[in-house]
Amino acid sequence: ATLRTQTHCAALGPGFVIEEVLNQWAPTDEASVTSMESEDSESTLFIQQIVAPATTVVVTTSLLSIMLLFVVNTEWLRIGLLNGGLALIGMVRRRDYDGDFQRGRVVGYLVANPGVHFRALLAALDMSNGQLAHHLKVLEETEMIWRRRDGRMMRYYPSTIDSKLDENDLPVPLLSPDPNSLQGRILELLDATGNDIVNLSQKELAVRLESSQQLISHHLKTLEAYGLIERDRVGMRFRYRLTREALFLLESTDLDV
Repeated sequence: ATLRTQTHCAALGPGFVIEEVLNQWAPTDEASVTSMESEDSESTLFIQQIVAPATTVVVTTSLLSIMLLFVVNTEWLRIGLLNGGLALIGMVRRRDYDGDFQRGRVVGYLVANPGVHFRALLAALDMSNGQLAHHLKVLEETEMIWRRRDGRMMRYYPSTIDSKLDENDLPVPLLSPDPNSLQGRILELLDATGNDIVNLSQKELAVRLESSQQLISHHLKTLEAYGLIERDRVGMRFRYRLTREALFLLESTDLDV
């Protein structure tokens, strides 16, 4: 029986033979895959952490620039900030021995030129922004002077003028540039084109008056400091127009171009 069984098994032989291995599965290293995924996640997070603050810085800088430009061109805001800054950092002493003299100069100038605005006072009295803001604040608190907002400007008047007067009845400071000077010609040209749809720019003034833009720019800054012109941004340029003082000046004097 045993031999018969062996003979039958021998006749069948091997069931199959492996001649070639086409593919072979090998277990993966799960720790390595997890490590690579972790590194990718950390790289993405790091990039996000860099991009987010950079975007915030750009947006914040742009907003601050716009706010700063608005404050610089708006007197009543700038004066308030100056007063607040001086009080906070303690630059103003409570007992200022020279203050009485300087405040006397301010009152005297306002009596002679009632309605003059902050920048014109700066130019006339040769003070710093902080000094003038402090003296004006003290004079207001002691009711020696009073002020009234006029657009972007802040105009000051001595207490001898009634603060309840209508705006049209308030006096205008008398300023008289040389009629034959380039400043006088600028005022006359701005007056002649005052009814145009768009006011003249610095470049257009330079072309019409046959002068350099640098010289026109210098005189425009001087006229603006004395409150005779104002500028407005239209598109990419500043365009200039006359103030009430300039119109009063042109009506009361003969400026020949």
